[in-house]
Amino acid sequence: MYRVWDFLSSYTWTLATGAVLALVCANLFPDVYSVLTAFPIWFGQTLGQDAGHWLEAHGRLFDIDELGDVARVVTLGSLTNQVFMAAFLFLAGKELWEALILDRGALRGRDALLPGCAGIGGVVVPALIFLGLNTALSTQAGAAWAVPTNTDIAVAYVIGRLAFGPSHPALRFVLLIAIVDDAVAMAVLALFYSDHPLDVFWLLAALASVLAVYGLFNLWPRLRDGSDPMKPVQTRIRLRFGLVPYVLVGGFAFYAVQRSGLNPVLGLLPVIPAIPHADRAFGVFSQAESHLHDLLNRAERMLSYPTGVILFLFAFCNAGVDLSSIGPLTAIVVIALILGKPLGIALGTVVAGRFTGPGLPTKDLLAAGAVASCGFSLSLLFADAAALPTEQTDAIKLGILISLAAVAGVLALIRA
Repeated sequence: MYRVWDFLSSYTWTLATGAVLALVCANLFPDVYSVLTAFPIWFGQTLGQDAGHWLEAHGRLFDIDELGDVARVVTLGSLTNQVFMAAFLFLAGKELWEALILDRGALRGRDALLPGCAGIGGVVVPALIFLGLNTALSTQAGAAWAVPTNTDIAVAYVIGRLAFGPSHPALRFVLLIAIVDDAVAMAVLALFYSDHPLDVFWLLAALASVLAVYGLFNLWPRLRDGSDPMKPVQTRIRLRFGLVPYVLVGGFAFYAVQRSGLNPVLGLLPVIPAIPHADRAFGVFSQAESHLHDLLNRAERMLSYPTGVILFLFAFCNAGVDLSSIGPLTAIVVIALILGKPLGIALGTVVAGRFTGPGLPTKDLLAAGAVASCGFSLSLLFADAAALPTEQTDAIKLGILISLAAVAGVLALIRA
């Protein structure tokens, strides 16, 4: 097992700190928490929280009875979920891109079969359990079906490291499942959690801008250099322009994705393939990448520190739930995560094993499935994107938080 970047562990503690502060503030000082996270920064038509939901939940606190033709309310919470978290998805997307494309990528060719099947199984089974229990109990929260499908890569890494040790193959397996889950989550956000009709013009505009920058600052210099090992043109372009062209096109791509009707948190993903990258992969969030000088890894290093602050804000804005909101939806989420995730991963592994041969021992596989049931950041994002009434959203988020505590108990039973 390769050495994983230290910042991945630090993200877990920033998430935990934000979540604990949010729970304390929301339950002891609810009005203060609402002012901090739901104060209306501005009113608009495309970006922000649904105006009807905001008015129902917070209108009385701010003495606002009606919003006229306002469609969206921008708050710190919505800015964090829809704008700032794009940096986190950029980091996850970068690792996914390298795992799929680069030499020795962990998800290239047949290497993708086992984690791919396990990851997809770990998405499908929890979603089916959630939908089945939602129908059986008539909780009317089907829009939140994606909540139990994701693995939080930072939390899973820390818990997996404690459970298995730093060099156990099950830890690498968990990281790969988390990356597959992130890929599915990005697709789900694009396909199922967009509030506006799709405007193809803006998607094409984003694609055209990315292709233009790729051609001028990446492909053309490589063609000019040919087989020259010194790469003089690429070096000159990199030293003269650095990340500036990609920052500019990233800003435009974010705007275009948001205007297209897709969830704006996906806005930085299109620029990832355009940025010059290393020749080979070293592993998901490998420490070795901190010593590489290609522009894509430089961008990752630049974003890694502000992303820690963003994850703290995200946890603070999303984990502040009323503890009295516990209900059937809470139990549904816990069951879907704690039971559905390990079961789905095990089934996916069995299917893949017919083509790849045996994988992890059964005990380690079950433990890896339990670790992978640590849903947090994107699970909370799905809970928010489902746009359910506040009481239901709080019950779902409480289920996410409870499931994290339940993972420790499940692991203790499996590893005993």
